[in-house]
Amino acid sequence: MSHEEIVHYQNAADITKGIIGCGATMLGIITSHLGEIEAWLRITSLVIGIAVGIATFISIRRRK
Repeated sequence: MSHEEIVHYQNAADITKGIIGCGATMLGIITSHLGEIEAWLRITSLVIGIAVGIATFISIRRRK
């Protein structure tokens, strides 16, 4: 195996380790803040539901 091939495989291994390390870190952060993220998702879905309800009400009122 040539020196260039060895360096190429080492770089690929370093990139793979970096991706796995960043992914594990992000998963840990998301897991530790899961309650807060879930609360924001619930609030967002509630606001979207209210907006759809208002838009539907306005649409029905305009038809009559």
